[in-house]
Amino acid sequence: MTHTDYTSEYLPDFAYTEADVQANRQGLLTAEQAQIIEAVYQARQRGVRLTFRLFAIWIPVLLVVGMVIEYNNSGKSLDGFLPDALPIMLLVGGGLTFILFLAWGYSYLNARDARDKRVSMAQGVAKVLEQEAQYRNRSPYMRYELRLNGRLFRFANHASIAHFEEGKTYRVYYIKYNPFPLMLSAELV
Repeated sequence: MTHTDYTSEYLPDFAYTEADVQANRQGLLTAEQAQIIEAVYQARQRGVRLTFRLFAIWIPVLLVVGMVIEYNNSGKSLDGFLPDALPIMLLVGGGLTFILFLAWGYSYLNARDARDKRVSMAQGVAKVLEQEAQYRNRSPYMRYELRLNGRLFRFANHASIAHFEEGKTYRVYYIKYNPFPLMLSAELV
C-alpha cells in the first residue's frame, strides 16, 4: 500500500493566496505564513536540541567507559596509567567537543533565514516530479519535487505540488532552510 499524502511539521502543506504573493514580493511574510514558518522552525530546533543533548550525555559516558576498559586491560596501577591515558582522553574529548561545536554552528547558520523570517526568491522553468519511491525499509511513499534552475523543493502531498506545471516558468518565494527550503508562494512569469 502506498502512502500518498502526509503532512508534517517538518514539511508543511503548500498553499498560498494573492496576499501571500504580494507580501513575499516585498520580502515580508503574512501572519499565517509567519506562524507556519515558526512552527516548522520550532519543530526542527527541537530535533536539533535533542540530538545535542544526546551527544552531550553520551560522549563523556563513552570516554569514561573507554578509559575504565583500557585501565582494566593495561594491568598498570592508576598512578602509572593516568599520565599516559589522560592526555589521549582529553585530546579525543576535545576533538569530539570541537566536532559537536561545528555541528552546532552549522545548525545555527542553517536556521538563520527561518529564525529571521528572511524571504528568498528563485525563478526558472519548472521540472515537476511525482513518483513512487521507497524508504530504506522498503515501505513505499510518494515523492513530490519541483526543480527550478537546479534548486530543489520538496512537498508534502499532491495538492501542494499541483500549483506547478512542467515546463512553465515560475517565480517562487521561499525560506532557505536545509535540507528542504520552505516554499511560501509562487507566481507564473
